[in-house]
Amino acid sequence: MKSKRAAAAGALVGAAVATAVLVSVYEGKVLSAPKGGEAVEVAAGEAAQMERGAARLVVAGPRGTGRAPSAAGGSARPGDTPAAALARRNQQLERRARACAAENETLRQQLAGTEGKASRSKQLDLSQEELRRMAKRCELRWDLPSLGTDPPSIGAKTRERLGLNENEVALMNQVLGEYHKQMLARLRKLYVEVTGDEKVVNSLSPRAMISEISDKSPRQETKVVYQRLARERAGLQRPPASTAAASPMERLMRLLTSAGDRLERAIAAKIGPDLARRHRELRDGYGSRSRSRVGCP
Repeated sequence: MKSKRAAAAGALVGAAVATAVLVSVYEGKVLSAPKGGEAVEVAAGEAAQMERGAARLVVAGPRGTGRAPSAAGGSARPGDTPAAALARRNQQLERRARACAAENETLRQQLAGTEGKASRSKQLDLSQEELRRMAKRCELRWDLPSLGTDPPSIGAKTRERLGLNENEVALMNQVLGEYHKQMLARLRKLYVEVTGDEKVVNSLSPRAMISEISDKSPRQETKVVYQRLARERAGLQRPPASTAAASPMERLMRLLTSAGDRLERAIAAKIGPDLARRHRELRDGYGSRSRSRVGCP
């Protein structure tokens, strides 16, 4: 996953799995030190715990140092033999390992849930497997600049985030203006075809025309259109050579679901594919993002 939230959760999983290193000495003595940390001498019957940047005596032996571990480790009991102290320490570490394993599993489940949510809302760069799952549900997703009465334009924040110069802004606004003009003309043509009303079409918003075309299309036909387009996107069937004979609903959905790709290509032709892609990726798709299904036929 690319999100910061997923990366943070992954770091927590790693932290949960990590455990300290315990050095137990039965004969002789050992100088123990973690990389970059201070060393501690461990004699026979003693144990040292090494963590990042530090090593410390956690089980005292015959020398009677009396030092013991913090809350993570517990303390040696008076009169303990070195073997008993080490056995008790081993039990404490096993309990800690089980607690870490439980926390690790919880975090993995949280990650799985986050990944599922990301997959359900994802718009761009859908994998073949994701597209096939969507095809089984007859689900479509598409993005396009918000359709209003006025054409969209590049704002100050977008310009700053992309590092655009004045010429690039002008070229992008030119493409956006042409895109809006073409979308409006094609929607009006579809609206008149469906309703036969040429008197009010020029006063209607794009959203109103889309809604009217959808409402006047038979429900079963809409399901067939969604299924056909979802299967085409997943590579499960070929698109038709011509859509001239297709229903208004099919032509509407083809217009909407292809708008984002067509706009990105038009912008790329003016300012280059890298900037065009970055512009589209700013919000995981253009301003108006849709995820829709009406049920399979």
